[in-house]
Amino acid sequence: MIQTLNKDNVTLIDIQNKISEIQDYLAESKNSIIDQVVDLSLANYKLQDNYYKKNISSDYNVDTISVNSISGNINIDENKVMIGGNILVGNSYNNKELMIAGGNSYRWNILSYNDSAINLNNANELLLVLRQDTNVFTSFILNEDGRYSINGIDFEILDDMLFIDHSNLVAIYYR
Repeated sequence: MIQTLNKDNVTLIDIQNKISEIQDYLAESKNSIIDQVVDLSLANYKLQDNYYKKNISSDYNVDTISVNSISGNINIDENKVMIGGNILVGNSYNNKELMIAGGNSYRWNILSYNDSAINLNNANELLLVLRQDTNVFTSFILNEDGRYSINGIDFEILDDMLFIDHSNLVAIYYR
């Protein structure tokens, strides 16, 4: 923490040193906040089956994203995807079609269910939202077989079925 100057005769050098210390502290605090935001957001991407999925660690900000070994600015519109100024072929990446406005829906639908075994026949990707007190935790996954966890709530996807404990605590959206 920054200590205050408690001398009767403070020099200009003392003040300049204190300003530098404050600037370093603010820069460190800013980096810490950015790291926390990145950790809480969707940081890992995998392009597969027309949708994004978190898979590997990526450092990114508003302007830049890193996908596997490709780095650069990404621009996406209805007609093309560009990474680092290079247009990807059509609407695909690694021979996988990307979700486009004219094709797959961007709209999330709420999944209604009554028990802990939920049929996912119409879902390609899921967004699970867990609210605990004032905290909100999210998990974004593809409809792929596997075991997952969101803040202590475990769930599993097997053959287009979602099995989840404490399903009453989780809101499930699909598209």
